[in-house]
Amino acid sequence: MTNPFKKSLSFERDSLLPHRYRKIGIWTCGLGVPLVLLINSLLLITLDLDPDYWDEWGLYLMHVPLSVGLYWILFAEEKNEDEFYLSLRLRAIARGVMMIVVTMAMLPVYGSLGSLIIGWGIVLPDIGGNMAVCTLLLATANFAYFYNKSRMATDD
Repeated sequence: MTNPFKKSLSFERDSLLPHRYRKIGIWTCGLGVPLVLLINSLLLITLDLDPDYWDEWGLYLMHVPLSVGLYWILFAEEKNEDEFYLSLRLRAIARGVMMIVVTMAMLPVYGSLGSLIIGWGIVLPDIGGNMAVCTLLLATANFAYFYNKSRMATDD
């Protein structure tokens, strides 16, 4: 008798990116931030935009290449992809989600400590918006995935 609760990982396997995206993701993370800085600086200078443009959009736009690159790195399939790597990736994503929940819950504590140290009013820290949350999630998941993958490789 088959287990009705056993989940097939075929959807996750079919939704992975080709292996070459890992290298593209590394390049995107490395070159994306300087490129965003350059483009935004040129826009501010040539279009004479309001200086608040950088405050409003700067951190968000900085996180776009980081999030996209980290996504491509995490979801690029291994050369010999199997269910072991899929389960390792899913556990890493779960660890990233846990880290996001803890970090977001701790933001008021960070804001309060910062106000006590600096002497400003109690405010939540500006972390860069939604894309910063994605970047933190993907960075944590990537770290957990590659750390556990290397640990498993040394155990074999």
